[in-house]
Amino acid sequence: MILVFWADDELGDEIVSLYEWLRRSDQLSRSPVDMVARPAVPGQMGGTADLVVTVASAETSAVASVVRTWLNVRGVDVRIEHTPDGGKAQIVRGPSRKVDQVGAQLVEILDKEHPKTGHGTAE
Repeated sequence: MILVFWADDELGDEIVSLYEWLRRSDQLSRSPVDMVARPAVPGQMGGTADLVVTVASAETSAVASVVRTWLNVRGVDVRIEHTPDGGKAQIVRGPSRKVDQVGAQLVEILDKEHPKTGHGTAE
């Protein structure tokens, strides 16, 4: 499953921060994490980047755990939507009051894509 995190230009640093957290996690050995540049819109000097995580079925809980920890440390909020082609999460300004809810939402989205494997099992 593909999970995409994105933010408005003013919060682009948060995307970079989450990218670094996910890349450093030793729990995500089979889930590639990449930054993908979005094209610039008229009036902008350059485009922003999306954070793309290709989540391995055995690492759904690990992805949610890293994101929950990052939210607690950074103090930002995330809105999550599930789309037919995967999950999309927007990073927004504000206190991260719903960290456990966000983590549960991530696990639910990821489990829809990998219902047979469950958490922590091999692919």
